[in-house]
Amino acid sequence: MRRFPALFARLPRTLLIVALAISAVPLCLPSRALTQDLEDLKKEEKPGELDILDDLNAGKKQSDQASMKLSHLSLVETWQPVRPERPAKDDVQKYAWAASRGMVSPLGDQPISTLVQVPEKGKYRVHLRHVLSMLEKRPVTLRIVPADGDADSAQSHEYGAITLVDGEQGKEQEAQLPIRVESQLQLNTIPDREMPAWEYWDVDLAKGAYRISLEAKKPSVQVSAVFLTPSMSFRPSFSPLSKDNTLQSIFMRFRPAKPMSKRVQYGVSAGVTYHWPRATSSGQPSWGQPIAAVAEIPGDAWSPFINATDAIVLGSGPWSTCRVGLQNVPEGPVEVQFAWFPHEAAVVHSLKTDMGAGQIMFRVPHGSLNYLEPAQKPRWGIWNLEHLKGVLPEEELVTNYFKWANEAAQEMGLKEDHPRPKNLLFLSSCRVGPAHREQAAEMLARLGVNWVAGAPPSVIEKFGLFDESTMTKIQNEDEISTFTPAGTINNSPLLLAEFRDYLKQQAELQGLTVTELFGAPSLDRLTCLAAMPENPGRFERRLYYHSHRYCHQATIAGYAKAVKDAEAKFKNAAVYNNYSPHPVFLTGDTMNSVDWFLLCRAGAQSLGWGEDWATGGSWGLGTDRTQCVSFYAAIVEASVRKKGYPAGFFVGSNCGYSAHKIFSCVSQGIDIMHLYDWGPIDAWAEGSNSWSEAQGEYKSVLIGTHALGPADEIIAKGEREKRRTAVLYNRAHEIMNHNTVWLNHDWMWTFLAMKSAQIPVDLIIEEDLTAEELGKYDALYLGGLNLEQRHLKVVAKWVEQGGLLIGSGGSAMYDAYNNLNPDTVALFGARQTVASAAAVTADETVSFAASDVFPAAKFKVSAPRGHRYLLEPTKGQSLGKYADGSCAAVSQSVGKGRTILLGFYPGYAYRDDKRALGPVQPWLVKPLLTHLGRQRAEFSYPASEVTLFEHPTGLAVMLNNFTPGNVEASKAPTKLSVATDRKIKEVVSALRGPLPWKRVGDRIEVETPSAADLVVDTIILK
Repeated sequence: MRRFPALFARLPRTLLIVALAISAVPLCLPSRALTQDLEDLKKEEKPGELDILDDLNAGKKQSDQASMKLSHLSLVETWQPVRPERPAKDDVQKYAWAASRGMVSPLGDQPISTLVQVPEKGKYRVHLRHVLSMLEKRPVTLRIVPADGDADSAQSHEYGAITLVDGEQGKEQEAQLPIRVESQLQLNTIPDREMPAWEYWDVDLAKGAYRISLEAKKPSVQVSAVFLTPSMSFRPSFSPLSKDNTLQSIFMRFRPAKPMSKRVQYGVSAGVTYHWPRATSSGQPSWGQPIAAVAEIPGDAWSPFINATDAIVLGSGPWSTCRVGLQNVPEGPVEVQFAWFPHEAAVVHSLKTDMGAGQIMFRVPHGSLNYLEPAQKPRWGIWNLEHLKGVLPEEELVTNYFKWANEAAQEMGLKEDHPRPKNLLFLSSCRVGPAHREQAAEMLARLGVNWVAGAPPSVIEKFGLFDESTMTKIQNEDEISTFTPAGTINNSPLLLAEFRDYLKQQAELQGLTVTELFGAPSLDRLTCLAAMPENPGRFERRLYYHSHRYCHQATIAGYAKAVKDAEAKFKNAAVYNNYSPHPVFLTGDTMNSVDWFLLCRAGAQSLGWGEDWATGGSWGLGTDRTQCVSFYAAIVEASVRKKGYPAGFFVGSNCGYSAHKIFSCVSQGIDIMHLYDWGPIDAWAEGSNSWSEAQGEYKSVLIGTHALGPADEIIAKGEREKRRTAVLYNRAHEIMNHNTVWLNHDWMWTFLAMKSAQIPVDLIIEEDLTAEELGKYDALYLGGLNLEQRHLKVVAKWVEQGGLLIGSGGSAMYDAYNNLNPDTVALFGARQTVASAAAVTADETVSFAASDVFPAAKFKVSAPRGHRYLLEPTKGQSLGKYADGSCAAVSQSVGKGRTILLGFYPGYAYRDDKRALGPVQPWLVKPLLTHLGRQRAEFSYPASEVTLFEHPTGLAVMLNNFTPGNVEASKAPTKLSVATDRKIKEVVSALRGPLPWKRVGDRIEVETPSAADLVVDTIILK
């Protein structure tokens, strides 16, 4: 399946600042130490080791280490008033200091400050990380004042009243000065003339709230952090070397909540999965990162701390999923602890989560866990506890999902026994951990998902979920191409022979010899043509057209073999290749690389399938509430119609509008819908493929399935109302003339205009332009500049027998070989000439006087690529004019039927003028409704699709509301009218219960919900 990531979340600005702070530090390291530092980066670390402490911790009491739990870190760039490194453009605040590359420097002599909450009375060592120099003193005054303003209790200290000692190693500097350097390397080398270090001051503090301020005058002062701790042995460090950095790391450790015997050893392995791609130096996105693996842990002990900093802090997106495997541990709860330093005194957060199949899962928020925003009230600690709330065990995630589903049901007022679909199939995955799968699967089942992949047998039995043994759904390929390059065909004796046989068949279909059609004395002279030559002759155009057609035909045998192989291996195999119409229509391109209609019609796949990536924005092609899915589904239905195969669809629930998409698919006869994909998101690498975090989709899915549940049997086993109107998807045009003007969007919008007027409509292809197939329809919309002459003759005869033909600009002007088609002039009663570029203006309009064909109307003409056509009536009657007075529309009677030729594209005009609520729709459908008569199902609200199903148990009418997002829908009740001679006893809404109704002649008139209250619904006539 094509992966279209959603708009990936950027890393927070504050995280970037921390990253910049880290990256800035090496610039201040001694230059003679840089090479060694880089070598140290390559060394393998053992979990839990921090070499920088070895010199200080030797012989220290455990009680001093334990006092680390009372430590606090404050990044000075979060103090007020410090100007951020990237202030907002409209920022006019006056600042005292300014941040740059992780350091903060004074702009004058004004102080900056922050608030802290000292948790216990005692002696604290107050470290200030700032740049010290051998050349000059850089004094900075730090004041600690009670927050209540008690000046008598204020304490202060002047940092920077010292200079680094020239020629002394870091250890010697520390022996002479109240400082701590940041790395093992700095301890054993002579520093450069200036470097960042942690200068300290010991002070007694009472429990309570304080304001800490910094004041300096020299602009050369550079400060980055203040660290308070009762520990006299702890060395603070922001070193870029992870083994030395003591304040910017994230550690985790694990143990079974029910301790085992210490004689039993267990192992732990951990890693994270990203759901938004993380950039790498190779240019390939990273979707995950291992953290560490530890073995031989005594059964009654915690695992060692493992360093997860690199995997978490710089991960992309707001969070990632941490997966932990435990070996030799029975099922049961597991404890996890998070610490800012590999010591139990530094543990800040704990959780307990259930293990299944030797695995646990929880979420971790990305970015630094330090306080990165200004303090609005006194605070304390190394980590921001609010940020830590983003650490969520799997059971809490599943509980949230269950809650969202329950809230949606309560909001809808749906009861537990509300009928859910049984025959219409709704599939979604359930890939949570084994310990929580039953709860998650039950939640999906209550939403109406009746095919839960991975559901436990107990849930399948309880909810009567789909028995997968009745169908083996096999995906052969994903995002396929049905196009075999001409070079491949010409270099394959077998394919080349088949190609020549194909050419012979095409000549016979037209009653011609190979020589007459292609100008060659024999087939042996013909090879597959890859592209149209420059200034092609008539024989070259003919050969190119059929070459392109065959390039698709050449793939049939391979796909057909895959079907046969699957059917031989699996009983009830249903084989599909996933198609994604979305990229084609999003880019305006053609189906020239994939002929969507080919394989099912050729028996080369036995399950029609498509997908959408439609959103409410541009990825919805500008359609309201992703109505484009109705057209996508029509493509799939057209592909399976000939063979009567079942059809399925990846419903893009991850992109929103699940209920509308479900109804769009079902209305086109699709009865397998994979709600792509619940997952949940933690089961995916790329999170844009999952809807588990989209709270609104729980309600949307529930509305869609529960609006179908009470009518499930009628819809799934009944008959869909006959479609008497068809829109041609013209592949000949795409092959020969799509570079002249793209028209697939015009066909789509025309199709949707008819659907929104409640006219049942099919999508057909040229293969359907036969007397038998066309005989099923009363009206046909024919677009595209090209049409094979044999097809045009069938269409003309169909019109003579009573059909209504509507053609758009340039319709069938040419045959399939780009020769002018004189039969088209006779059929439409007019000649067509493309308007000059100078005559096409952006505000061009067309107007119609009231007639027996069209109502009076005036609207803007859309001219894709500057294309519109001037019509010169021969026998036809002019019905519409452009603003310059030239003819824009012609109609004539042909036998028992009628043709209408438009010089423009009505689908584009409909799109650009308020769609279903604008003036184009009633104008466009007037000749259709005049010709077809009243529809069996009529709905008073024009921006809706209506689909009627009939079954011995009753009738069901699906309502799908596509009101534009910028329109305030009416709150007045709507009206549904259904023609039926059956004796109706009750009319109910699937979601709302009994509705007011009455019989008026041969019709049932029903008062239905207002447009404001209607998303989707099914009205059941019992």
